[in-house]
Amino acid sequence: MNSSFRFRGFELPYLVIFAVAASANGLLWFTSCGARPLVRSLVPLFTPVQLLGAAALFCFLPGSLLVSLLMPRSRHSEWLERVLLSVGASYFLGTLVVLIIHFLPGPISLLSLLLGLDLLIALLLILCFAYQRDLGWPTFNLPDRRFLALMALVLLLASFYRFGALGHSEYQGDEIDVTSLAQAAISGQDDAFFWHKKGPAELAVATAFALFTNGFDEFALRFPFALASILAVLAAFLLASRMFNQRVASLAGVLLAIEGVTLGFSRMVQYHGVVILALTLAFYCFYWLNQVDDSGLAARYQLLGAGFFAFSLLAHYEAALMGLPLLFLCWQRYGRRLLKDNWMTLFLSTGLVVIILAAYYVPFVLHPHFAQTFEGYTAIRISPERGPYNNLPAYFVSNVFYNSIYYVVTMTVFLIVACVESVWRGLRPRSLALVILLLFVPGLIGSILFPSLLTLGGVRYNVLLFLPFFVILWLSKGMGAERRAVFLWFFSYLIFYAFIIRVPGLHYYCLSPAWAIIVALGLERVYLMTHKPMALLALTCTAIVVIYVLSAFYTCVLFVRTEPEYALSYPQHRIALYWNTHQERPRRFFGLPHKSGWKTIGYLYKAGILQGGYRTNEKSEIAGWYTDQEPSQAERPRYYFVAENPTQKEHKQDDPRELLQSEYQIVGTVTVGSRPRLHIYELEALSMQGGEITHYESEAYEPLYDQAFALSR
Repeated sequence: MNSSFRFRGFELPYLVIFAVAASANGLLWFTSCGARPLVRSLVPLFTPVQLLGAAALFCFLPGSLLVSLLMPRSRHSEWLERVLLSVGASYFLGTLVVLIIHFLPGPISLLSLLLGLDLLIALLLILCFAYQRDLGWPTFNLPDRRFLALMALVLLLASFYRFGALGHSEYQGDEIDVTSLAQAAISGQDDAFFWHKKGPAELAVATAFALFTNGFDEFALRFPFALASILAVLAAFLLASRMFNQRVASLAGVLLAIEGVTLGFSRMVQYHGVVILALTLAFYCFYWLNQVDDSGLAARYQLLGAGFFAFSLLAHYEAALMGLPLLFLCWQRYGRRLLKDNWMTLFLSTGLVVIILAAYYVPFVLHPHFAQTFEGYTAIRISPERGPYNNLPAYFVSNVFYNSIYYVVTMTVFLIVACVESVWRGLRPRSLALVILLLFVPGLIGSILFPSLLTLGGVRYNVLLFLPFFVILWLSKGMGAERRAVFLWFFSYLIFYAFIIRVPGLHYYCLSPAWAIIVALGLERVYLMTHKPMALLALTCTAIVVIYVLSAFYTCVLFVRTEPEYALSYPQHRIALYWNTHQERPRRFFGLPHKSGWKTIGYLYKAGILQGGYRTNEKSEIAGWYTDQEPSQAERPRYYFVAENPTQKEHKQDDPRELLQSEYQIVGTVTVGSRPRLHIYELEALSMQGGEITHYESEAYEPLYDQAFALSR
């Protein structure tokens, strides 16, 4: 009887995990068998099943076993924490598996990927069994109902904005950099990853999901990055609930769910969603090592946090700035005893980071392409010899387009509220607090509205207004450690990108979780100040809800609504309710809906219906990816493909109207949702259609394209 109970209570989870892994393997192997006509015809129907199996093998099982191995269940009962740590660890382990396979000679196949993941899962299962780890999951408790409801709301919002119409858009320039190198790695180019200018994590994830789904379907390859972003929102929610309370957590979660810059990047085959997930989990682990009394458990959190930090650096170098708040959190626990009491864990965690990073980055630095990458970052993007700078006005302008004026102003106002309240209450003497605030608050507003503020000799010294605030976060003990840590996260990235780097782009997304939590603290302070009388509270809450609804609707219009394409048709379809500094569509185009029907053109080439060179007013990387051939250099190629809404900047578009009218004739039109999006012009001297225009419905040709360009096994 005891043996039966032990089997059902202890060994059963092992059998369940084995069954899930075996089922995922079977599903992926069967649905990838593109040589069979029946399977080939059902490929589009298999994509959800493939993604389910891929998520189990790549995004959950390995990390779940690792977390169970490191964190015994008796000390690790928070179910949401366990889910998030498991997923983050799985992304990390899955990335390492792909990197190892890529470094082996020859092409990468689905079989090799499945074998690599299966061996990893088997090894972790054996270790868990050997150390008698309980793989059962904690159950929901009745007191968690409110927490579950708030979490469900955050999850619903984050999922809607990241998964809504995720596969609608065609790949953009940065995405094609990833898909092209992933394709090269799959085909057997052993140094394909070293030709990338960023970390290898996004290439590894894209490569894995291309193999899992037998192709480069837009939704399938964006899925793991969008999923990582959703879980990053939940991680910020969990972090805020642990650091502060559920009210702050829910406010931070709903704010981060609709933040446009983070959202735009998360809807692409790009590293950003993975980075914010890894950074948030690393921060969470280092924060939580301060909250546990058991030194052994604290060491395990430190090791896991170091792993997430290493993973974030495998995704992009900019994650290195998170080292500052992580160091602060580590110091908060150990102080001057850091080396004496924590030397073993510090040695192991540091060694883990160094070994993992060195295994990739040492060969990367030795690769011939590294010189070009290094020059691009140092000479163009960073350029420290010319600084400091003031990039806040440019960020404000871009932020207003990606978020709406209501969101940006509200987030800025309550950021200031949280900063003022925290410094005024936590810093002594009050005169010092007043000086810090008189520098920071006018400095923030003035740096945005008056770009030339504090400019001497062509150099902008706005950073001097922010550094005192940054310094007191390290030295002041009157302010709570939780607030100081979150502020350090925010200001480390803000100061670096706003004042140190010459061309930061929109990489401010790294500070978005911290920004959302700080703003939530500001909102909570206003709530506590206005909760009596009730009429004032009702008025305040109503105003905040209205602003949030306006912001959420704008985000939906910008990212989820596909007709009309708001960004590409801007300002033609501009909504007057949303004031904007932009008089034309933004120069930076990330994650915004756009489709011209290039899959149709690609299939027509593949089927031999179109033959010959072409030029286009669209970006060459987009046209080249879908047609599988680069645009022609000839002045009069056989075809011109003219998109109605190209993503190419207007001054760079190849659209010679006079030449098209005099020597070309339109022979075809590709429609998307019954609307003409792409016109096919053919040189009259070579045309055989006699003036007849053929209409191609993109919806009918996309499945044909996916089948024709599926990966061969």
